[in-house]
Formats: sequence, structure tokens, C-alpha cells
Amino acid sequence: MAPDNEFQTAVFQLLMGSTDLQSLIFGRVYDGEFEGDTLYPYVSFGPSDSVPDDTDCRDAERYTLQIDTWSDEQGQKEIKAVMFAVRQALHNQAVDLPTHAMHDMRVVNSQVLPDPKGVHHGVQQIEVDIEIAD
Repeated sequence: MAPDNEFQTAVFQLLMGSTDLQSLIFGRVYDGEFEGDTLYPYVSFGPSDSVPDDTDCRDAERYTLQIDTWSDEQGQKEIKAVMFAVRQALHNQAVDLPTHAMHDMRVVNSQVLPDPKGVHHGVQQIEVDIEIAD
């Protein structure tokens, strides 16, 4: 499996396994922004990218995955609570991937943005180094 797919699967499992997060979003983790009628708050996977992080002795990539959080509550209290729960579920977690070796999962950026739909949009960047198996 591609390293970024293994990484996203691991992130999904960590988010679904977090009791603190699930007490707020009740299983609502989507691959991409949810379209149609939905209950808020929810979490979705946003854009991702990678850059080479090779050394002389290993083939590696640094992957970044955006986690989007959505809330329709007045004010920012709910979205910040959900974003903190996402951070707690992911930051500095050690995960064994099936094929590749993942190192140093970090939440490197978090921000709340106004959204034209009248909801709050939280954005968090998750970064990880993955040593690619031969």
C-alpha cells in the first residue's frame, strides 16, 4: 500500500479510537468535505502533500495531511474543543504501519477560519516522516 494511504488509515483509526473526540463528533469522520445534510460537528480529511526526505541510507518522505473540523455552533468554543481532541488523538503518537516505518507524527499548525457557509472551519496540519520500504 502507498505510504500516504497507510498514514491516512492510521490517522483515521486514531481519530475513531479517541473517546474524547468521539464524545464530541459521534463517529463523524469523513474522507473529504461532507456534502448534503449532516450533523455538526464533524471532522474530514483535507488536502495532503509530500516532499522527499531522503538520506544516503534511506528512502523517505515527509507527509502533511490536513484535518478539517466543522462546527455550526455560535462562537468558537465547540470547534476549539474538537480541534483540541484531534490534537490529543494524533500529536506525538507512535503508530506501526503495515509496510512502511512512520516517525514523529506532529500537529504542526492549527487555526480557525471563517467560512462563507456560516459555520466555523478548523484547519490542522499533521506532519509525519515515513521511511519507505523497499
